[in-house]
Amino acid sequence: MRQTTRVIILFLILSGCVTHEAALKDTIYQTSTLDALLKGVNGGATDFAELKKHGDFGLGTFENLDGEMAALDGQFFQIKSDGLVYPVSMDMKTPFAVLKFFNTDMSFDIKKETSCDDLMDEISRRLPSINIFYAIRIDGIFEKIRARSVPAQKKPYPGLLEAVKTQTLFDYEGLNGTMLGFWFPDFIKDTNVTGFHFHFISTGRTQGGHLLSCKLKEGKVQIDSAVNLTLKLPETDEYLNTKAPKDNTTKVVSYH
Repeated sequence: MRQTTRVIILFLILSGCVTHEAALKDTIYQTSTLDALLKGVNGGATDFAELKKHGDFGLGTFENLDGEMAALDGQFFQIKSDGLVYPVSMDMKTPFAVLKFFNTDMSFDIKKETSCDDLMDEISRRLPSINIFYAIRIDGIFEKIRARSVPAQKKPYPGLLEAVKTQTLFDYEGLNGTMLGFWFPDFIKDTNVTGFHFHFISTGRTQGGHLLSCKLKEGKVQIDSAVNLTLKLPETDEYLNTKAPKDNTTKVVSYH
């Protein structure tokens, strides 16, 4: 009887582990919200040591909006407004980030010259549902890339749309690299950017930014679907004491 009990307990423990691991594969982790960024909540809320526990792929920004963040293959990069790419130390913090452990559910090749708009249309046609989440990775040869990065902001922090007016634009040609990002449904609009949102980083990890437009020569698209979203809200005074502006109807467009 005791042996039977031990077997049952062991089975339940192992089943729980498998269920947890399966859930993690289908989960996107997000710290803070798009709405908070729009209101100027730009102080550091979560450090990268904590973020790394929740994903090896993703995007976001840094404390004071100091550049664009790209996470790829478990490595984190900071793309600053000077156009350079810097490594990220685990004690650095972010006001907003989206992470996932990337596991490819479907993939396809792009074998002809394709604009960003046509690429997004092609991906959209292949998504099995518009009511769940997707992490998307596109590795390829890019004829053209237009990207941006925002410099560090000073207190009192401006809202995101005001801060973006100080952006630096980068135009790249003939780059090998990776577009990395997410697709979120419309119902998530106050929490994250709806539709497509991409950052870019070159294969040599020397160039990149928030993607504005592109022309892909050839490449491979990998899509990872998710049905769970873990949202970690900041516990900082800055976030907890922020009030909604009178007009909070501003819409942020997708990758453009």
